[in-house]
Amino acid sequence: MTSSSGASTFPPFKFCPRREIVDWRRINAVDIDLVASQIDVDALQEHLTTVTFCSLDGERCQRCQSPVDPALVKLFRLAQLTVEWLLHCQECLTLKLRAVEERLTASSKECEQLLAQQKEQEEKVKMLTSELKQRKKIIRTQQSMFAPQSSAARSADIVRSSSLMPPFSRVTRSVTTLTSTEWTSGRCSCGAPGAAAVFPQQ
Repeated sequence: MTSSSGASTFPPFKFCPRREIVDWRRINAVDIDLVASQIDVDALQEHLTTVTFCSLDGERCQRCQSPVDPALVKLFRLAQLTVEWLLHCQECLTLKLRAVEERLTASSKECEQLLAQQKEQEEKVKMLTSELKQRKKIIRTQQSMFAPQSSAARSADIVRSSSLMPPFSRVTRSVTTLTSTEWTSGRCSCGAPGAAAVFPQQ
């Protein structure tokens, strides 16, 4: 991760000046071996600001009052810059994590709303399916009630039509009982035209 990677989200990173004064009594009271063995993170956090932003300019050895070795000062400042950069990275990651958590919360709420809508739609589909089954049942019942009436109506129409037609046996008797005189004459006794009427002579 570099400082330019978060330039679009976070302000450009720059190192802060060192103005903290070293409290040598507090530093001397710290048992480094104990902190390392017990992983005492609280002790590190307590001295983090002082160690990171203190200045060793003008500091001298408390025993011999000689200036601090420049190489040691350079090593210490390099460690300070590294810690400051790591603090900046930690802050950026914390902010990003918070943003991700907010988006996750919003997504969870949206998911819950969608699930509620889905459940509501499923209830509607279930209700409509039940209503459709009831309507189909009603339609089948009505069709079964109307079917015998339709059959009876067709039978009545057939009977009515047959009653209006003359009996075939009556027409047959009328034709078979024609006498020769009636056949040759122009009209028979039943009023039907005879052969002379139907086939006139030339």
